[in-house]
Amino acid sequence: MLGLVAGTLVERGELAEDDLITKYVPELENTAYVGATVRDLLDMRAGVLFDEDYLATEGPIIDYRYAANWNPVPKDHAPIDLRSFMSLLNRA
Repeated sequence: MLGLVAGTLVERGELAEDDLITKYVPELENTAYVGATVRDLLDMRAGVLFDEDYLATEGPIIDYRYAANWNPVPKDHAPIDLRSFMSLLNRA
C-alpha cells in the first residue's frame, strides 16, 4: 500500500524519489536513515540495526510493538510512537 501511495505522490509531483527522507522526517537526521532517499526506503535499502526476535521479552522489538500499538504499553514504560521509535534506530 505504501508503494502505491508513494507512486501516486511521485506522479502528482508531491514527492520526489531522490529526496532525502530527512526532508520529510527531520527527526531522523542523526539515525540509521541519514543519507537515505525515499527510493532507498521504498526499495528497503537502508541498513538498520534491528533484531526481529519475536520471542524476546524486552529490547527494541518490544519497544517497536509498543510504538505500533501491537501490545499495550505497561504503566511503568514511557509511551512511544513510531516516529519517536524510528529516531532511536542505528545503522547496521
